[in-house]
Amino acid sequence: TDTDTDHDINITAGSCYDATATEKITLATEITKQIDATWSVGNDAGGMDTGTVAATTGYYIWIILRSDTGVEDALFSLSGTAPTMPTNYDYKRMIGYVTTDASSNITPFFQQGNYFENTPSVDHIKSIDDSTITSLTYETATLPVPRNCLAHLKVGLQNETSSSAVNNQLLIRSTAGPSSTSTH
Repeated sequence: TDTDTDHDINITAGSCYDATATEKITLATEITKQIDATWSVGNDAGGMDTGTVAATTGYYIWIILRSDTGVEDALFSLSGTAPTMPTNYDYKRMIGYVTTDASSNITPFFQQGNYFENTPSVDHIKSIDDSTITSLTYETATLPVPRNCLAHLKVGLQNETSSSAVNNQLLIRSTAGPSSTSTH
């Protein structure tokens, strides 16, 4: 039973293929992994592949398989492509992502299938807070989402110097793609 909701997550039973679509990985029962402990096999056990949990950091969640014994497990990793695998574990698939707050606690999140919604802590809410923004000049922000994922933005705009709608315009663009415009 999960008693440390600040540092543990439950992964429900289910199946998926590994990242190469070679091996089917099946969790027969729910498993709980601890982000604040070094990885060890089994339920209610450590989940960090290397190092220790850090504040305001994102971690990928991987389901892993040891094909010689058929043992499935899970781990947390800073890597979204190559987690440090435990000895003899040879198949993996990324299945989720969590972030930590300033106290290294897992921030609340919701995940169903491929849809993930992070409920950001105060540490993550403001990506830009600049009282000297220049009109028609882009500011750069890093969003607290995993790399290479589609992000649905919920954006708020507050202009403390003007209530005119013409001065409350928000332009959003990806550094890798075209911009989108929204006026509020």
